[in-house]
Amino acid sequence: MLPGRTRLLLGLRLDLNAAAASELEALPRIGPALAARIVRRRQWQGRFRQVTELREVKGIGAATLQRLAPFVCVGETCDVRRAGR
Repeated sequence: MLPGRTRLLLGLRLDLNAAAASELEALPRIGPALAARIVRRRQWQGRFRQVTELREVKGIGAATLQRLAPFVCVGETCDVRRAGR
């Protein structure tokens, strides 16, 4: 798998169920603490089934989810490039 920044630059999405915290930090407005919370949520509650489940992570509200949605995926949606690419 390509590193997070490389995937994003190529117009590919990051899989919320496979990306490491360091890769999630490549996302807009995601720092080390929030990336770690995303990974912890995945470890404690299981795999993400939908991108909207990011709302369960403390610090991710509706506006942040809307900003992140074009850059992340789960499951079969990961095979689709971001819009505009």
